[in-house]
Amino acid sequence: MPVENGPLWAVAPLADATLHSEVRLNKAEAERARGFSPGIARENFEAGRIMARVLASGLRGIFAGNEVPPSETDLLQSCGGCGSTAHGTPALQVPNLASPLRLSYARNSGWIVVALHPENRAVGADLADIDDRGFAQTPAGELFEAYAYSGTERRLLKEVPPRRRPRRRAEWWTLKEALAKVSGEGLGGPAGIPVVAGADRHEFLDRPTAQAIGAGPGDVDSLGTRLPANLVASVVWH
Repeated sequence: MPVENGPLWAVAPLADATLHSEVRLNKAEAERARGFSPGIARENFEAGRIMARVLASGLRGIFAGNEVPPSETDLLQSCGGCGSTAHGTPALQVPNLASPLRLSYARNSGWIVVALHPENRAVGADLADIDDRGFAQTPAGELFEAYAYSGTERRLLKEVPPRRRPRRRAEWWTLKEALAKVSGEGLGGPAGIPVVAGADRHEFLDRPTAQAIGAGPGDVDSLGTRLPANLVASVVWH
């Protein structure tokens, strides 16, 4: 789904990290990985960092004209709130590039999405599994809906046919997450979880420079990969 003057985005299975043994975690990432118990949580963290480099390098190659091997890049983080480099907004450090490239990524259900903008503009991306029980027409889904969506959004959701409602919940949730990232407010900001639908939606979405795209099952990313049948994604930039 190319968008004129928009960001580039790509998805891939985390399992693809095994194809890139030449890509290694940096010291800070390796230390953070050791903080996870051995098993799927640690493996997903490590694979996510590897695939973020792989996909970001491929996306940069589209607009830069040359693809720097992901093994020669580094994934950095910085927190505007506390100044930490152990968490916060990610960026890709590329050799001979004066400034790191701002990017956003998210993992879900064994997949990762990565987005960056050719003009190095701020970007936020998220990925959600439509089959997650939080989006289902069940008591668990109703509890999550009461927590995650505003009164206006809940009223709008009731207008959606029940069989389509899980996907709409998932789409809006990815938009909330992506918006929280690009705005720098996070999900726990002063205004709470961002509202993305209705007249009271977050003011960021009405800025002249702000844009958003959504991708669903079967949509093709900037590198030619299709989203699987259970995933949706959102990318927001300004």
